Amino acid sequence: MRTATEHFYREAIQRAINAAFQAPNTSPATLAEAAGFSAFHFSRMFAGMVGESPGEFLRRLRLERAAQALQTGQRVTETAFEAGYESLEAFSRAFRAAFGCAPSEFTASCLGTCLPTPTSLHWSAPGVVPVFVPRTKGTFMDVTIQETAPAWRVVALRHTGPYNQIGPVFGQLMGWMQAHGVTPAGPALAISHDDPETTPAAELRSDACVIVADDFTTDDPTVQVLDLPGGRYAVTTHLGAYSGLGATWSQLMGEWFPTSGHTIAFTRPCFELYVNDCNTVPVEEVRTELYVPIL
Repeated sequence: MRTATEHFYREAIQRAINAAFQAPNTSPATLAEAAGFSAFHFSRMFAGMVGESPGEFLRRLRLERAAQALQTGQRVTETAFEAGYESLEAFSRAFRAAFGCAPSEFTASCLGTCLPTPTSLHWSAPGVVPVFVPRTKGTFMDVTIQETAPAWRVVALRHTGPYNQIGPVFGQLMGWMQAHGVTPAGPALAISHDDPETTPAAELRSDACVIVADDFTTDDPTVQVLDLPGGRYAVTTHLGAYSGLGATWSQLMGEWFPTSGHTIAFTRPCFELYVNDCNTVPVEEVRTELYVPIL
């Protein structure tokens, strides 16, 4: 079972890599489609298994291809537009940041064209696609399988914008609950809906939620009442600042899942459950549980 699951995820990532090497100017959404995952789940999976986000991976490939083209004598302007940059200035900035020199200086240099990466996936020649080897194999992570996690009813307030700016929305939701005499029946949690790699930060959608009684209803259009389905979930705990949640998600999705023998149930949402209050405990004791639905 574990071997079959690992092969499934590895083949999905290989399909995405094939698509990237065939058309480096493509988008992260196209890579997700090639892999057969939703963009949201694919981004976390890819980052965990490859060590770069899909967007970072594509940008690096384009710059490596550009460096090779420059060393063959191709003009800088032609190379810039071939790499997908809308202006020579933008290309020059990105190239200098990556290689430490201007594109015009690189043309006559003997510098290598491979940029740092956690894997051996480098641009070499058109049509050449390397075989993907996961950078980690079975990285230890304390994950619990909850066979019968409860179904929860939550009251939710939508946040649109960068995910790390959802905090004030929780404050608004708590204020609404106090004003309407609504008593929490459990902790707060957050549900994210969009992939930051393919959705502009200002358009990212997430829901700030608090668990309420199973029979709770409201006619107030300010908030939503959602029912989170129960069932099987893989659950791990992140200890510490919320700023580290992204790395924990990447490890869970990209390192633990491929070797776990479990398959994600894409019809149910992932979510973060905030076990304690970051305003009342030291930052190193802040506990956040990450829930991923599984078949």
